[in-house]
Amino acid sequence: MRLGEILVKRELVTPAAISEALERQKTNGGRLGANLIALGYLTEEQLSSVIHGAPAAPNGPSATGISPRNLLSLLLKFMSVEGCETVLDLANRIKLPRLVVQQLFDEATQQKLVQATGASSSLGLSMRYALTETGRNAAKEAFDQNLYLGPAPVSLAAYTEQTQVQRIANELLDADTLRRNFEGLVVPENYLRKLLPAVRAGRSLLLFGPPGNGKTTLATRVAKIFKDTVYIPTRPCISPEKPRRRQPVHRPSVFSDPVPTSAGCLVPGQSRLPVANLLWRCSIFNTARM
Repeated sequence: MRLGEILVKRELVTPAAISEALERQKTNGGRLGANLIALGYLTEEQLSSVIHGAPAAPNGPSATGISPRNLLSLLLKFMSVEGCETVLDLANRIKLPRLVVQQLFDEATQQKLVQATGASSSLGLSMRYALTETGRNAAKEAFDQNLYLGPAPVSLAAYTEQTQVQRIANELLDADTLRRNFEGLVVPENYLRKLLPAVRAGRSLLLFGPPGNGKTTLATRVAKIFKDTVYIPTRPCISPEKPRRRQPVHRPSVFSDPVPTSAGCLVPGQSRLPVANLLWRCSIFNTARM
């Protein structure tokens, strides 16, 4: 789904406005969002909310886009293997809002898969649950289907939409912003003239030359130009009703400090947002060609 389609889907603009903006783009250039703003169909705040906004937190199992049966199986597996007993325990494991986890527990109780064993304190979320014999059998059957044990996945449709919204080419960049990010470095003017259109294209950028001529420093500064927060779901669900059998257990790594990688991605730790179920925050640098 492209930016224009997302804007229409959210009823921020009409298809006619998109067509007019595309025609203007052919004449004046620029990005679709900038042309919509110039024509008065969109405000900078609205465009920013779409590009920079985090996915909405689901308010129920059906809002996750994942089969409630699969979410319930994941809950039972965590209770079976890691001894999770409360809503708080499960919410921290599967990275869904507590309200959603409570609804899953209610459904599991109704199906006699779990039973309440009492509260550890006066807090409502401290109610403890235990697997029944039926629940233990259901957890075993869930493991027979697949061995995945981790944050709840997101639907492929939600994954695709979020990826399109966060395309690096969607972020606006001008010459002044580029120069500000290179303050303190001696960069020839002809380099800057080449970098601006290359970076704005949102495509690969290749920096080449002998060792010690500043390629890494230049690449690091280019990466810092982009300020978007990128949300990456740990695992999209391709076929909710037919999970792959015997897939390996997946446990996301946790980074306590920013860790630069060879791809130029800085991962300053995992976001604990309940939406899109454990998302990583990174500043993405799409490396290279001048």
